[in-house]
Amino acid sequence: MAAPRSVAPQPNLAPLVGASAVVLCVAASVFRLPGFVILLLGLIVAGMMSSSPPLTGKKDAAGYPTIGNPGEHAAVLRHRRWSALRWRLLVPNRDWLLNDPSEVKPHIERANQFAKGPLKNIARVLQAAIVIFWLVVPMSFTSIGALGLSATVFTFPVDAMALWGWMPDSGAWLMWPNTICAYITTVEFFATRRRYAAMEDPAPPVTIGDLLSKFLEASRVKLLAALLLPAAAGTAAAIGVWFLTAHLGVTWLFVPFPLLLAGIATVFAAVLWRALALPDALSDWRNTVQAREVWQQRWEPLKMDPRPYLISHSRHGDPAAPLILDTFDAPPTQGASGMLGMGSRIHPLIGAGQAIAVLNEPDVDSSGQPIPGSRHPSRFSVATWPVDQPIDVSDPTVDRGLLRERVRSALAIAGSSYPQLMVSALDPMWDTADTDSTAAWSVQCEATDAPVASILPAIAAEVGAALRTDGVYDKKTGLLYVGALTADSTHYVDERQAHRFVELAREARWNQRWSDVLKMGEARPRTESDVYKTAQLPTGQTIECQPFMTPQGINGSYFLTQQKEKALANALGNAPWVSVIGWEGRGDKAGERHPGAFRVLWSAQPIPLDPARLEPPGRGRPGDALRWAISAAVNSGFDAAKLARPEVVAVTSLTTADSRGHIWDVRLRLYDGVVLSEVKQKAEKIRGGMGGTPWLRVTDSGEHVRVVVGAVPESRGVEFARPEAKKLTLALDWEQRFTDAKLASPVDGVAPRLIAAEPLETNEQVDVLEFTLPRSLAITDFQEQKTVDKLRAASGKTFINVRHNADPSRFTMLVCDVDPMPSPAPFMWDRMGVVTPRSTTFGTRVEGAPVTWHLDNDSHLMVLGQNGSGKGIGMSAMAADNIMSFWDVYAADPIKGFNDFLFADPWLRARATTWTQTVAVVRHLLRLLDEHKKLNEHYGVSNIRDLPDDVRPRLSCLYLDEFTSLVIPDAVVKLRDNADEAERKEYAATVAINNYKLLIGSAIGRILREGRALGLVLVLAGQKLTREELKYIPGGATIKSQMSRLAMGKMSFGDMMSAFADASSALGLLGPSVPRGRGVFESTSESAFAVQTWWAGGSQADHFRILAEKIAEIRPPLTAGEKLDLSISDSQADQSVEVFGEEITSSNDTLDEAHEEIVDVVLNLDDDLEFTFEPDPDPVPDLPPDASVADAPGEFSAPPTSDADEMIPDELFDDAPRTAPADDLFDDVSSPSPAPPQVEDLFT
Repeated sequence: MAAPRSVAPQPNLAPLVGASAVVLCVAASVFRLPGFVILLLGLIVAGMMSSSPPLTGKKDAAGYPTIGNPGEHAAVLRHRRWSALRWRLLVPNRDWLLNDPSEVKPHIERANQFAKGPLKNIARVLQAAIVIFWLVVPMSFTSIGALGLSATVFTFPVDAMALWGWMPDSGAWLMWPNTICAYITTVEFFATRRRYAAMEDPAPPVTIGDLLSKFLEASRVKLLAALLLPAAAGTAAAIGVWFLTAHLGVTWLFVPFPLLLAGIATVFAAVLWRALALPDALSDWRNTVQAREVWQQRWEPLKMDPRPYLISHSRHGDPAAPLILDTFDAPPTQGASGMLGMGSRIHPLIGAGQAIAVLNEPDVDSSGQPIPGSRHPSRFSVATWPVDQPIDVSDPTVDRGLLRERVRSALAIAGSSYPQLMVSALDPMWDTADTDSTAAWSVQCEATDAPVASILPAIAAEVGAALRTDGVYDKKTGLLYVGALTADSTHYVDERQAHRFVELAREARWNQRWSDVLKMGEARPRTESDVYKTAQLPTGQTIECQPFMTPQGINGSYFLTQQKEKALANALGNAPWVSVIGWEGRGDKAGERHPGAFRVLWSAQPIPLDPARLEPPGRGRPGDALRWAISAAVNSGFDAAKLARPEVVAVTSLTTADSRGHIWDVRLRLYDGVVLSEVKQKAEKIRGGMGGTPWLRVTDSGEHVRVVVGAVPESRGVEFARPEAKKLTLALDWEQRFTDAKLASPVDGVAPRLIAAEPLETNEQVDVLEFTLPRSLAITDFQEQKTVDKLRAASGKTFINVRHNADPSRFTMLVCDVDPMPSPAPFMWDRMGVVTPRSTTFGTRVEGAPVTWHLDNDSHLMVLGQNGSGKGIGMSAMAADNIMSFWDVYAADPIKGFNDFLFADPWLRARATTWTQTVAVVRHLLRLLDEHKKLNEHYGVSNIRDLPDDVRPRLSCLYLDEFTSLVIPDAVVKLRDNADEAERKEYAATVAINNYKLLIGSAIGRILREGRALGLVLVLAGQKLTREELKYIPGGATIKSQMSRLAMGKMSFGDMMSAFADASSALGLLGPSVPRGRGVFESTSESAFAVQTWWAGGSQADHFRILAEKIAEIRPPLTAGEKLDLSISDSQADQSVEVFGEEITSSNDTLDEAHEEIVDVVLNLDDDLEFTFEPDPDPVPDLPPDASVADAPGEFSAPPTSDADEMIPDELFDDAPRTAPADDLFDDVSSPSPAPPQVEDLFT
């Protein structure tokens, strides 16, 4: 069977019939027939002849084909228009009215607002007036044009059939049907075209309102032009028709002719007005049509059947980049709730660069009005807007529709995990009459599935962030607030709102920040807005402080961590400075931390961690800002040291605002078991954590810890606010130095503390420091050279001198950056010979004062020192002062001749250079001793200083150089039986010298004992003084208790033990490098101290020459009669052979004893007394700190048994012949006395 052929589609004849109807209408009107009646009937026929076009699209669910292409779409619309005309032209309907009744509804609703209260009747009148006005006054330009056309058609002649005789009276009434048909045809034709302009969206009529709304926003000139120019054009058209009809002579045909002109003018004006209102009048409709087509394509990939149906389309904001709100009816299978969760699937369909929000719509009541707080079960909206198009919520002129939709969208996005909130009201909060104010809005939200109070607090900040403004929720009012809430430019009707919004905004921001900082599920601290503070540093940076209360069960210290600070810095917009500190409690103790509160400090400007860079205020105490900044620095330091954070109790600036660096006194309360010793041990780490501040010291302060930190106190430009501040830094520096040198108490760890610090009165370069002596420590622990060296290195002080204090619980230190004593030290000539007759001034001490040896304290002086130490120059200064004080000065040195005293020869009573001369001088002094004793007895006084001035003898002073060589006997070897003459002479000379030494030693012992009261003074010089050397002097064991002691140059600890009565007081006085002329002086009335002997200047020859000149200015040289004549003693000595440079009388005594070898004792007699500027001798090594006194170098300890034979045995003096001086040996002495027959009797 053959397949059936497809039936060809029938052509649509409606357009052809309609066009024929128009032609017939024109032709009938020309022939004076009712043409519009024919047109109406022709259009009805055309509608009846319209046929449905065939469709080639896919079939729908019912099996019917759908539109397959745009051509079919246009054909369907044409068919619907023609089909609708056949009935709507015949049956009266709403299109025949002048205005659409649906458009009067909003105006009636506005009048209903007066329907309550006393204005109820006025509301009814207004409603009636509106209805009547809407019925009789055409508003659409189609109705106006139709009326104009009807007026024109009314004047057309329709008397042709009367003339033909068909209807004799038709010319009198046929114009009415013709006019009515013209009106109906016109309004219905355009209404049908609008109704089917799109498949599902009828086009609205263009009305006068559209024209006014377009030009009302423009200038008045444009508005008047838009109204008057079309009217003028219509008038011109009417005049043109008038001239045309007059020219043709047909004016009489149109009755009434003025109605013709009015109708023509109205038609022309309506057409022009409508043209001016376009395209804006139809822009919304076109957008809706376009949106429907777009959404049809968007829904296609989702394969939804049926698809959501677009019921409205609106645009808000900038026309170039608007917010588009498309409202849909959801498919029954989805509902509105189902579509809300499809935002992530819809967004890709819209494309990039757009943000979307799927919104609920409120349900409606029976009158179609939305119900606040309700949710429509099937209606939803999709809002889309460009992501780069922010909304300025603070702009009072912002589009209200745009604002509402953006707020709705922000609520939907921020609350995506909550039931969606519905916006029921959006009201301004500012004074709308104030044109200069910025905007703030209150948003009333409703919810059906959950309480609003449980949702808004959690999302308020996110809503504000989405709108790029403040967003806060006030639990008191239950409202959400957005806009420029905290701006000064927002002028509220209620001024209290401004402060309230500041607090709410702050709380909202912090809620959001803690959400970012804390982990999921952690409870957020409560913001205490009432105690929020800001403070400004003197340098201009502003610090904000926000206190918080911790959640129940969490201690505030949980938040006092470096990790929390870093997280908060990010949450605060990468703030350059953030710190978390405790909150002061209300306890009795300062710095007591509240267990359930803390504070967050931050600043938008960088703030240095180094306290040295924090400038104090010019006046007054440091404010909160400085305390916060230093607290942050302290926390950073303790974090670096891995110690629990302390609490800052007090902050005090020790420097002025103009200082180049600043120092801060910070008192802390420690927490979590941290103690002072830990802080001290980790002080360096703390300093590094505080921005690497240059200087930091830690000390105790009762129940607190004191940290003084900042610039180095000694650095240039540091200005202290008070003298006490400088003393404090000095005390802390020394405390730290003692701690570093391990000089703290082993009991409690306390280091010496500075009590007083004053510059030395006589030398301001030297500081006198007084310290407490720690428990279990002695002053000797601080005087050891090793300890002093540590303190020098730690302090940078070249000079440190530790001394005893009158208070045994304290000690004193003299310190100086450089060596305070000049080297060499110039003479103080004004002090020479004028201090007191019973004193000797010879050098400068560290205080800058002259060094004076007082005879009332010690009548004798021991001078010790190595070669090159300046010992001889020091004695020359002493001798010069003695001579200028009119003393009788004697000098004796049989070893080298005492050449250092050559300059004083004119004023010396004697300068003994041989053994016999030395013995003669000693003998002379012994006789003076006896004379002065008798003189004291005669006047009944105990000391010559108490004698009358006219009888008081001068003081006599003997300088003995190489003293130890003058008292230690030489070793004597017994002669052989066959000894020759030379051996016998040498033996005799040695025995004679030993006898001289014995005599000299015995004489020195007597003068030391008795000279104090009798005016005889000894100055004994040598390299060192040992216990073995002292036993050759009768009573020598107590010699150190009777003499002042001057030790020149560097000495070992053993040498000091031998030289000084209290060697510990001399420790560390001279330092590691000792210049020439520098020594230590000790008397029985004063501890040892450093001295620099005087130097006259220039070379050594200049020194002696200047001394001689200065002496000559005060005292003339002695006459020959005033000097001792020592030449006789030399000439009367027996001469045989020259031994040791002297003529010694030979002995005729025979020695029967057997000869015995005795090892010679080698004595160092090479003591260079000259002051030269040769290189310093090699220093004697110091005693190790753990060595005993017996291990000290030198001869302090007893000689070993192996060397016992080096000492002269007593038998030698018994068996060897003794050389007794002749009686006339001392005849040259001015006060002769008979010589004793034996040496032993000389000192009886």
